[in-house]
Amino acid sequence: QWAGQSGIRLRLGITTNGTLLTIQNCEMLKRHTIGVQLSLDGSKRGNDVHRQIMGGTQCGMAASGAFNMVQIKNYMHYFGNSRPNARMTLTIHNLKYLMDSIRELHEMGFKSFSVIPDSDCGSWTREYLSKYESELGRLFEYWVQNREINITTIHQTIDKFASKTIHRTPLPVA
Repeated sequence: QWAGQSGIRLRLGITTNGTLLTIQNCEMLKRHTIGVQLSLDGSKRGNDVHRQIMGGTQCGMAASGAFNMVQIKNYMHYFGNSRPNARMTLTIHNLKYLMDSIRELHEMGFKSFSVIPDSDCGSWTREYLSKYESELGRLFEYWVQNREINITTIHQTIDKFASKTIHRTPLPVA
């Protein structure tokens, strides 16, 4: 209300793991024009490496199941008309699922992917960096065939190059 009365355009957004995106919560967020970004660390296999659920083992954690709790259907219904975005934290643990996760999530309707490598989760050895390079190559090939999607890792680089201009200055004659 304050922003509207002050003539200030205010945009609010949240990032969520999606487990509480019930119909009621989605309707409330939509009513208040709050943008929603879904934080998934990949499709089922890539996400469940990091996002575990309570009660599965003696230690209290189950190795999988968190992806199944994400309210993707509600997210797509209420927020999928714009550019449904998956924010993906990439670590050495889910790296091997990167390309497959992008493809699988794209097939589910996601159009934008914010891939954020996490350098603090595990040791990025030469082997992992080589695998990352390989996955980025596969990802680029996929993007070339599906240019309607936005992948931050690719678009930030392309935007940086596109913003540069070439200056042609004649060399001084000696």
